[in-house]
Amino acid sequence: MQLLPTGMALILIPNCTPTVSVRLLVPAGGRDDPRGLEGLAHYVEHLIASDPGALGGGAADRGAPRLRAHGPANAFTSLNRTVYLLEVSPNALEGALDLLAKRVAVLDASAAVALREQNVVRQEYFWRYGKTQRLQLYSQLSMRLGLTDRWNIGTPDTIARFSLEPARAFWQQHYAPQAMTLVI
Repeated sequence: MQLLPTGMALILIPNCTPTVSVRLLVPAGGRDDPRGLEGLAHYVEHLIASDPGALGGGAADRGAPRLRAHGPANAFTSLNRTVYLLEVSPNALEGALDLLAKRVAVLDASAAVALREQNVVRQEYFWRYGKTQRLQLYSQLSMRLGLTDRWNIGTPDTIARFSLEPARAFWQQHYAPQAMTLVI
């Protein structure tokens, strides 16, 4: 492991595949969500990982470069971390890292992108949990077993309260380079 000038930890792992795997680990997840805004870490993940120009963002968003242009990209938020994943060819690594760095360095989503991603998170919630009875059983069981007292994705009530202001505050508090780890 080495420390980059920004304070970010860098771990290089040799591999024998034709692609390079990139993982950016942010030590912030569902347990860091403010009360009443459960799911905010997941929403911030969506704001950073989303393709800004997709589905009709603002004029500035339509010209924004896309992470997926460099290869498969994904992200997930757990209780204790958020992870951004890229698979790129070696010749696309520099461009992908540059774009990922720009995305995490400034949370610069437009109001249109913020609303679109709020709707995406809402749809994801209903896709995962759909029926209220199934959700209630899962919630009761996981809390009774002490697995969680929070929902990484949020609830319909908390998702409805998401906006850029709390997202930017969360990002500012948790997305400092010295807290992150880059694994290549």
